[in-house]
Amino acid sequence: MLPAAFIRYWNHVRRLGPKNTARVLEDRMHKQVFRYQWQRKKLHGGIGHTWEDISRELQCTPTFERFFTQQRARHLPYLASWYAHESRNAVCAHADAYVEQRFDILGSGSQQFDRIAWHTDIRLQAYNPHADCQFDATSFYQDISIITGTTFELVKDIKVPWTLSRFQHAPVLGRAYAATHDVRYAHAFADHVTDWIAHNPYLRGVNWMNPMEVALRAINWVVAFHYFRYAPLHDDFWQQFVCSLYDHLVYLENNWELYDLRTSNHYLADLTGYAYLCWFFGDGKNVQERRVWCHQELLKELDTQVADDGTHYEQATAYHRLVTEMFYHYYNLCPLLGVTMPPHAVKKLSAMVTFIEMCTPRSGSLVYLADNDSGSVLLEGLSDTLTSHIKSTSELSDSVYHFTQGGVSVITPNNWHVTLRHHVYASHQLTSHRHNDAASITLAYKGIPFIVDPGTYVYTPSAVWRNTFRSVQAHSTFALHNEEPIPLDDRIFFVGCEPATMPEQHAGRCMRTTHTQYARHGLRAERNVVYDHSADQIHITDAWHPLDGYEPRERMSCWNFICAPDVKLAGERGCWKLTVGDITLLLMSEQLHFTCHDAWFSPSYGVKVPTLKLCAQLPLMIDAYYCTTLSVI
Repeated sequence: MLPAAFIRYWNHVRRLGPKNTARVLEDRMHKQVFRYQWQRKKLHGGIGHTWEDISRELQCTPTFERFFTQQRARHLPYLASWYAHESRNAVCAHADAYVEQRFDILGSGSQQFDRIAWHTDIRLQAYNPHADCQFDATSFYQDISIITGTTFELVKDIKVPWTLSRFQHAPVLGRAYAATHDVRYAHAFADHVTDWIAHNPYLRGVNWMNPMEVALRAINWVVAFHYFRYAPLHDDFWQQFVCSLYDHLVYLENNWELYDLRTSNHYLADLTGYAYLCWFFGDGKNVQERRVWCHQELLKELDTQVADDGTHYEQATAYHRLVTEMFYHYYNLCPLLGVTMPPHAVKKLSAMVTFIEMCTPRSGSLVYLADNDSGSVLLEGLSDTLTSHIKSTSELSDSVYHFTQGGVSVITPNNWHVTLRHHVYASHQLTSHRHNDAASITLAYKGIPFIVDPGTYVYTPSAVWRNTFRSVQAHSTFALHNEEPIPLDDRIFFVGCEPATMPEQHAGRCMRTTHTQYARHGLRAERNVVYDHSADQIHITDAWHPLDGYEPRERMSCWNFICAPDVKLAGERGCWKLTVGDITLLLMSEQLHFTCHDAWFSPSYGVKVPTLKLCAQLPLMIDAYYCTTLSVI
């Protein structure tokens, strides 16, 4: 009998095919050669690229002074329009905090440092000063592994030092300097960069282990350069800065996040960062070829990862917004790189913006479905003002829109905004950021959320909390009592999805979904969401249907509606009032008797707040329909 490992690898090779297998092997070999070369350089005192290395490899002007004089002529003109309406007082207040080395990272609260803690989980440190909060600052990046917590007690979170080391505060300092020419902001920028380089030697420590983080740091440094290029900073600093940026470029060229060619938002970040670096080193030898390659790769990923309906194939709205921001950066960078984004790519980018618009209630915030790590390229992320000129001309109307490849339906009649989640999956897609949320809904009225998706809270600090927020019981759907439709385990970035497509939709202001994630029990779930125009009500109707091989047995069916933290609940059994401010919704059901229970909601990564949920249970009955109605009173 063949060893299990051999069979697994053979099946992997069959799935990839000969051409892709060769590319995977080439990529892995390339990384190993890179590791060998730089470990040898370390043994011989190498500390990254010097100006002599750069001038030789890029064949640019021999003196740094002349090179940097040319670099100062480079700028990013689109940034002026991005922040044209920004309040000078607001940006300066924000930048002043950074001058004083005060940071709030992923829910840490404002933390001030004598020396910036580049390798510390400052959020855990604030919560538990006795916990192990320090990450490896010296090991070779490929030798570092991240431990996942296995209890409700959080362990240190690698995303905290990674987020701090993205340097998203640097462009804020830059905009404050551009508005005031106060050298405090320039000196703070130089001090922070110098300190980071000193405590993060090339290829050493956790801040070099993730290519996406390297790419995002490079973007923020290059954007900050746009603002500070004429600041009164010493040439020695700028030379160190340029050498480190070249370290970032070479690193990315040798550490693409392909992962057996199933690419994700990480690879897009790698490419976007690389595009910025190709612009920065634009006059160097072979940089034009690098630009062309990067352009082709980004367009290929736009076709691969983004469906025709504008949805990203990881099917998490927060990550969709991040990916849209990346492509929008590249859209603006293209003219400076001497390339053109073709019309079909611009059309798809416009469709991505439209999806965000459709998933955002009027006067409200984006509805988060599935994972949300609060990630963005620049600190402010993607705002409506940035993308207004590429939005679709269609406006939200009193209708329903089905994103058949994104697994979301949205209905927007009058002041209502309701989303319905479908189980839609193809084998080439990743499951990293999915939840057990089939048939779940969110609901807002006049932009105010009433029924919400639970959010994410954390990733590696606790597999228990991770699965709690991914679980079916944390979502506004119906399920079998105490049984996950797709089992969850310590593989915190995996959900065992089976291929599925969106069911056929009926005409009118209604949404329908069905899934067979309980097929092992011979069950199919169905949910219909209908807007009744004459009564201005939302009707939610649920049912269980038998599949072939169904065997009757006693089971409990349960329903959950997760309320937003601001919602106040009053009522009993089948009639509950949900109130926020002066708006009250009435939730009624003749068959379901709801009770109020404690729950959790995560508004952003690293933060959880208590909330309430309405729950009901009944013995499971086949082909019985259970209706819940929401109306305004």
